[in-house]
Amino acid sequence: MIQISGIIGGGGGAPEPITGKISYTGDMVYSLKFMDGALYHLLTLESSGALAVTGTIVGDVWMCGGGASGGIYTGGSGGFTANYFNVPIVSAAITIGAGGYPNAYNTTSDRGGFAGGATSYPGVGSANGAAKGTAFAPYQAGNGGCGGGGYGNDSAASPGGVGQGTTTRPFQSQDMPPQCGGGGGRTNTSGDNWSETVRCYLGGNGGSDGGSGTGGSPSVYANRNVANNCSNGGAGGGGGGSMRGYLPQYSNDGGSFGRDSASVRTSFFLQPNAGRGGGFGYGGGGGGANYENNTTGSGVGTPGAVMIRIPV
Repeated sequence: MIQISGIIGGGGGAPEPITGKISYTGDMVYSLKFMDGALYHLLTLESSGALAVTGTIVGDVWMCGGGASGGIYTGGSGGFTANYFNVPIVSAAITIGAGGYPNAYNTTSDRGGFAGGATSYPGVGSANGAAKGTAFAPYQAGNGGCGGGGYGNDSAASPGGVGQGTTTRPFQSQDMPPQCGGGGGRTNTSGDNWSETVRCYLGGNGGSDGGSGTGGSPSVYANRNVANNCSNGGAGGGGGGSMRGYLPQYSNDGGSFGRDSASVRTSFFLQPNAGRGGGFGYGGGGGGANYENNTTGSGVGTPGAVMIRIPV
């Protein structure tokens, strides 16, 4: 079945699918898509596999590495992206970079989260996964396609991760959504019982479309019931967590193409989850951890992808 995206002008039926000349052993989504005034066959490869091509085909390739998982304090950065224009589409074993996995921070070296894996298309090119954050103060998210958000704290708020500085939109097209958003940093709170004032220091938001994450805030939000007290991810990144389990808030959405894996607390001490990387995008960074006594993990990074567009 052909999934058609965009608006097709003129009469006649849909063009013959390119899938008669290209096959893939991994997960592949085929569609027709208008970009920049032209109609393309669009192949999206979502897992590693063998690509088999019959005949001579020339097109454009976009790829991204996996997003890093969030750290104990900072959001994970999104994977790096790369574009290759007017290249031969050749048979090859393609590797899709894995997203960084969450952890329970059993060792100090794990506090910066885990890096995303590299994506490669032999004969065409590659895109690196996002680097993990630092495990020691000032706890900065690693570099990536889009930077992760910093950690909110009254005395040692941390800076955001550095983005690649160029658009993460596939093929640099405004008709494609940005990918690889950075995850939001952790919102820190203080106050150990329900009756006292809880002070909130907002985590920084994840970067979007190649941008860097913002730093955490040293500002105090004394009202613990303020809605949405957690940080946002960039487009494709996960929302950040909050420190204390008794807060009634939860991780925010990860931007317009992100996903929120959190749920509102259902018991007095249940901690909400940090947001995962993008549910409708690729290469997103995970949100910073919800943290209580070193027991809770961060948001997981999203795997990378390869997109191939071929003129109709």
